[in-house]
Amino acid sequence: AHGCNSVTATKIARRLSDYTITEAGFGADLGADKFLDIKCRMAGMKPDCVVIVATARALKYNGGVPKAETGKENLEALDGCPLFEGIEREERGALLACLGAREVRAGRGECLLREGERAALMGVVLEGAVLIRRQDYDGRCSIVARAEPGELFGETYACAEAEALPVSAAAEGAVRALMLDCRRITTGCSNACAFHGRMVHNLLRVVAEKNLVLDRKLRILSGRTTRERLMAYLQGEAARQGGGEFVIPYDRQGLADYLEVDRSGLSTEIGKLRREGVIACERNWFRLN
Repeated sequence: AHGCNSVTATKIARRLSDYTITEAGFGADLGADKFLDIKCRMAGMKPDCVVIVATARALKYNGGVPKAETGKENLEALDGCPLFEGIEREERGALLACLGAREVRAGRGECLLREGERAALMGVVLEGAVLIRRQDYDGRCSIVARAEPGELFGETYACAEAEALPVSAAAEGAVRALMLDCRRITTGCSNACAFHGRMVHNLLRVVAEKNLVLDRKLRILSGRTTRERLMAYLQGEAARQGGGEFVIPYDRQGLADYLEVDRSGLSTEIGKLRREGVIACERNWFRLN
């Protein structure tokens, strides 16, 4: 048994339906190989989509993780997250189980939190980056913030238990994130876990630091012109990164969305500043002269 149905059966199914789904069998080197390299070629069929089923252990093993360690959770990914500061790795397994944490993956543009939904969840970026975006009534999108690995998103709204999220959290590219129910952090559990108090302390600090970030953006957006906003942002990045040369996390469209200005106007202003010798730049690298 090779796990594939006959060519005749597949052709009949294709004639009688809009979409045909067929099993290719077990294993890439068994069913899939015979289905794609033999059956499809001989019958002149070209699948539009392939679904691969794989366990997390298999992915870890083929990614280079020793077989004996494939069953272990990768809790080291939380080392740089301020929410878990002061909590030992050995405690994190029980902590995540207590909080009902779940790992999610998203592709470019996919939403992890959607505007208008009730705010209950917060996320921790494990891989990739998440853009916090707000969309105006006319469809114009602006970037409120950007969360990188180890950083949180949605925590302010989740703590406030907002009835409707005023922003969306979308994947900038391929993203892996850990989603947490904020109420299970701030409310003690029946197990009286010792780490709850520490997490509440960490969460308060994260929210306070996020308020400082939002305050900085408000000061940037207080600029009346594109030039004022751009220079305020660049000067802030130079101070934050500790030097006159620095790299920003946005392309031109992303920077325009963050500054809430028109992209063409932003490009024009950058060109003027370069000609005046105020800045030097190439793509997302900048230097203040």
